[in-house]
Amino acid sequence: MIDVPPRLGICVQYLRYEYKKFLANNENSFLTEERIKKLNDVGFIWDHHEDAFNLPFTELIDYKEIHGNCAVTHGTPGYVST
Repeated sequence: MIDVPPRLGICVQYLRYEYKKFLANNENSFLTEERIKKLNDVGFIWDHHEDAFNLPFTELIDYKEIHGNCAVTHGTPGYVST
């Protein structure tokens, strides 16, 4: 498990806040297109809610490719996400 410094979480939360301001054309955001590109280039997750949806959705697609259906129940045996 990775030991994450507490201030890193605060920084990430602030970056997401500033990004919303940037998207709303708020001139007070310190983010620039160049900074956003740098963050995108390292895979920064702007919307953690969307990311929380995408991971299991990707696993569901993998499951369907293997089994031909989406009939996954709790404890479906033999399925390991790739």
